Amino acid sequence: SDTAGYEGLVSAVTYAELEHETRDLSAGPLTDLEMLTGASADLAIVLYTSGSTGVPKGVRLSHRTVLNRLRWQWRVFPYGPEESICVFKTALTFVDSVSEMWGPLLCGRTILIVPRDVTKDPERLVALLEQHR
Repeated sequence: SDTAGYEGLVSAVTYAELEHETRDLSAGPLTDLEMLTGASADLAIVLYTSGSTGVPKGVRLSHRTVLNRLRWQWRVFPYGPEESICVFKTALTFVDSVSEMWGPLLCGRTILIVPRDVTKDPERLVALLEQHR
């Protein structure tokens, strides 16, 4: 199986469980203190698998997990001084969207959000990139 050896490292969550967990969340905005209080083991995001078994599963990623991935990215693929604008084109439901969005932002870079129709048209994509060079 694709997940052999990963048991216990990343937990999955069902939609019903996620719905149950969110019942106690406040509908109002968080205070500054609430936003800044947390631990590295706290849940950062839930991404859903493609459902190879026929049923998509939510995979919980902690802040520690996300930052570990970003630190690796920054070490192996560091941003150069001339790289001030980065492209965001990945669907939010895809795991790579996390590093494509947060990697540049946490390094002080600007992200250019590319509309899906532009990603499918090379001429428009090049024109957009040239415009925001």
